[in-house]
Parts: sequence; C-alpha cells; structure tokens
Amino acid sequence: MPTCRIRFLRKNRPLGTHRRFGVRLASLQYNLGTAYSSIHQFDRAIEAYEKALEISSQWGVKDWIWTSARLGAVYHQVGDHDKEREVYEAGLRNLPNNYDIVFEQGKCALSRGDTAAARGYIERYETLCYEERFFDEPRITHRLGHMHAHAGLYKEAEDIWQYTRRLEPYSLYHQRCHAEFLIQKDFDVKRGLEIVNNILESNPDYYDILYFKGIALHKLGQSEQALEILQQAWEKRFSYRHDHYLAIKEVEQTLANINN
Repeated sequence: MPTCRIRFLRKNRPLGTHRRFGVRLASLQYNLGTAYSSIHQFDRAIEAYEKALEISSQWGVKDWIWTSARLGAVYHQVGDHDKEREVYEAGLRNLPNNYDIVFEQGKCALSRGDTAAARGYIERYETLCYEERFFDEPRITHRLGHMHAHAGLYKEAEDIWQYTRRLEPYSLYHQRCHAEFLIQKDFDVKRGLEIVNNILESNPDYYDILYFKGIALHKLGQSEQALEILQQAWEKRFSYRHDHYLAIKEVEQTLANINN
C-alpha cells in the first residue's frame, strides 16, 4: 500500500555528511513524491519532487532525469502547464536527448495549444526514437496516441490509434490501450467495451481489461454487473492501483444511492 510506504519513508530519513547522503536523501524525496502521486495527493507529490531537485542542487548531485519527468507529469495533472514546461527544460539541461522528456514536452505544448512547438517536439521525439532507441513505427505512433489523448485532443488521438492498429492489427498492446482511451475518455464507450470483450475471450484473467470492462459497464448504466467485474479484477491484481480502488468506491456509492 502506498500509505504504508509513505510512513516507512518518512521514518527512515538517511543520516550523514558525505555526498552519497545527498543522493540518498534526494532518492527518498523522489520515492515520497511517487508514492503521493500514486494516491492522487498531487500537492504533496509536487512538494516532495521539488525537494528532491533542491537537495540535488545543494549537494552537487546531478538530477536523476525521472525526478523532472515525474514532477512535470504531476504539474500536467493539476493543469499548470507553464510550470510543467519549466521543469522539462531544466531536466533536459542534464540529459539533452532524453526521449521521454521530449515526449512530455510535446504533450505539454499540445495542452497549451502551441501546435507549432508541439510539431517540433514530435519531430524530435520521432527522430530520437528511430535513431537512438531503434523503435519501429507502431511503437512510436502508439505513444503519440497517448500524447494526444493526455493533451485532450481526442479526435486526433483516435485517428492515431486507428492508424497504429492497422499497422499491427493483432497487437494486444495496441488493442488494450485503444480500449482504455475509448472508455476512460468517454470517446466511444460501447466500442471500447467491444474491444475488451474480444480480448477477454482469449485472456479471461487479464485484470486491467476486466477493470476497463467494469468502468465501461458503469458508464453504460450497468452498475451492479460493473461492481462484480471490478471486484473480480481487484482480486486478480498483484499490486495496489488507486484508480481501481476509487472506481469500486464510486460504483458502490452509486448503488447505495439507488437503493436508498
């Protein structure tokens, strides 16, 4: 449970004066930020990630690139795209060709409505993926689908998902993420449900797909069946997922309101 991890991290603050102490202390704050973010306590996550960057600067420790990436992602969650942009720019000063940060810059630019900047980031991202990561086209377009979806550009995201699935029509990975988009973003819940039902025919214990099915059924007004499916998926999970927990609580509340 993330709350248990938070208590552990807060009680086990490293001690020392050596440079390695700074590394450990920054790592502790990073892990706290990740734990807070996982349970949607975004203000505390921002505080912890910012503290990690501050400690790294004070101790002359080169920022671990994921601190900037995770902090920017939280700023994206809360809608502060100006701060998000600043964090990514600072992160790239340490690792100029980090393709993950460039991806996030593209998402941030799209969210701000800066299509010219977004186009430049996307082109750079594609180049880095092809030349340094050796990704193929479906893997790149898959991530671009996520980028546009997270930026709220659903029509563009759907076009990219359709193109990606034509490139690899039998990819479970593409099907799973396309269905998640259709359901979670309310773009086409019924079609998303069709996709997850097709996946479950050959993968009946796929808990993420069961989770998406439960979400879809709830959105379509079938809350009793949704709760049953969500609970089945919860029992199959190997680790805690806060979105899943909140979904169960929401459906339970909906059913309680109906019964009252």
